[in-house]
Amino acid sequence: MIVDTYYYDNDYFGEPVPAAVFERYAKRAEEAVAAVTYNRVTEDNIERYPEYVQTAYKSAVCAQIEYYAYNGISSANDGASDSDYTLGRISVSKPNISAQEKRQGNRRVCASAVSLLELTGLMNPNVPVFGGM
Repeated sequence: MIVDTYYYDNDYFGEPVPAAVFERYAKRAEEAVAAVTYNRVTEDNIERYPEYVQTAYKSAVCAQIEYYAYNGISSANDGASDSDYTLGRISVSKPNISAQEKRQGNRRVCASAVSLLELTGLMNPNVPVFGGM
């Protein structure tokens, strides 16, 4: 994996993620970020990219891990929370979202990850990325 718990905790300083789910979240986060970057970055070629692209890519994966930790993987994938819950006076329920709203409003990759990736050129299929494939 491109991001491990050490990088997430000590370089990115991410919010705590239980060890029992970290590997699953990291794997799904890498898949999501790879999808929006056209699979240009892999474990085998990440070192070929300039330092700022490597850092932005890893930070995007970390941001996605945090997103999963806050919202759950199913929330990111289908726009619905994993379950209803109540915390004090606050109650959160699964939203009633139409299929069209899901298609238009649901992003598999969180806004923070997209922001980190935008200036790298990795998300644009028409832009060759220096150092990459």
